[in-house]
Amino acid sequence: ASKFKMSPAYPNPFNGSVRFTLEGYTTEYIYISILSLNGSKVDEFMVPEIFNEKRIISWSPGPQISSGMYIISAMSGSKIQNGKILFIK
Repeated sequence: ASKFKMSPAYPNPFNGSVRFTLEGYTTEYIYISILSLNGSKVDEFMVPEIFNEKRIISWSPGPQISSGMYIISAMSGSKIQNGKILFIK
């Protein structure tokens, strides 16, 4: 079962790293994907289950990531939350 929400990312736009919180309850891992606007996956990682808590997640783009708008997608079970971020080098 998954019942979680993702906060808006901050700071946004960002330069070095961006943070957002996941809050709620999941019995499965939460898969985080960073996507370009054309849908290409630029990064992905997993977050362990959350149990009625708030967890701060941070992402730092690697040197190969160019400036631009990206989408953070958090998925666990059939639940998906998305947010937009703007990376400025």
